[in-house]
Amino acid sequence: MRKIRIASKIIRVGGQIVFWMTVVGLIALTVFMLFLREIPEGVHFQFDQQTIPISDFDISARIPILIVLWATILVFLRGIWHGKELFRLYEQGKIFFADNIMRIRRIGETLVLFAIIKAIGSFVVTTVLLSEEVEAPVGVTINLTALVIGLLIYVVSWVMDEGRALREEQELTI
Repeated sequence: MRKIRIASKIIRVGGQIVFWMTVVGLIALTVFMLFLREIPEGVHFQFDQQTIPISDFDISARIPILIVLWATILVFLRGIWHGKELFRLYEQGKIFFADNIMRIRRIGETLVLFAIIKAIGSFVVTTVLLSEEVEAPVGVTINLTALVIGLLIYVVSWVMDEGRALREEQELTI
């Protein structure tokens, strides 16, 4: 149990660092995209397989892209948050409890949500690229890996919840 607690603390602290660094990066990106009138030539970012030359866009084209980035990163932060909280419970020695199962379920839901947000974001980015007449590969992508793993994690959490309920029932039986 001691090893689980130590490993959980390391992972939880690492998750906190990633969480807050991502928040700071998101704020910096927002300021960069909204308040710089002219972005230096050649500045671009990658979304899925699409390279977006952000320096070619005016503010009206940057806003939908920024919304897509916010949505994607907020879903990522949701996953990090639930992972961090799950490892906090492990650190406290709580392994097979309802709170753990709820966190695991939330991680599965987050992966499914991430796949959906990425597909919607891919459509929005493609629409912006086409409206700006930017020569770039366009298309809508679906992250099947995140979708399938998210659904599997959700099913695993359901099985764990059934096991927890059986264990509690057996503990009540004399």
